Parts: sequence; C-alpha cells; structure tokens
Amino acid sequence: MKKIESIARERGLKYIWLEVMDSQMQAQWFYRKMGFEWLFTYHLDYKKLLPKYQGIQILRKTVI
Repeated sequence: MKKIESIARERGLKYIWLEVMDSQMQAQWFYRKMGFEWLFTYHLDYKKLLPKYQGIQILRKTVI
C-alpha cells in the first residue's frame, strides 16, 4: 500500500480510489484503517450473481 501511495504522489495524484464488496467486512476494515473513506455504494446487476455479492463500495484516500 505504501508503494502505491508513493507512486501516486510521484505522479501528482491527489487520491487513490478502490472498490470493495459489501460482503467483505475484513477488507473494508483494513482499508478504513489504512485511511480510506467511504464515498458511495453501487450494485452490480448480474442475474447469476448472488445478492450478497452485488454491493460494491467505492473508497478513497487523499495522498497529497
């Protein structure tokens, strides 16, 4: 994660964005612990995808 932040700063980027599934509570906890903040949630509309896997959260971290 530190390497990605370093690359983002070198390139003059203000934010790092990522997506995490609603059902992945440990991943959400990890990313929030790393300084990411929740922005919004969207849902995948695939008929064969179980409803519990359809929610996707967008997280962002300021790196500048």
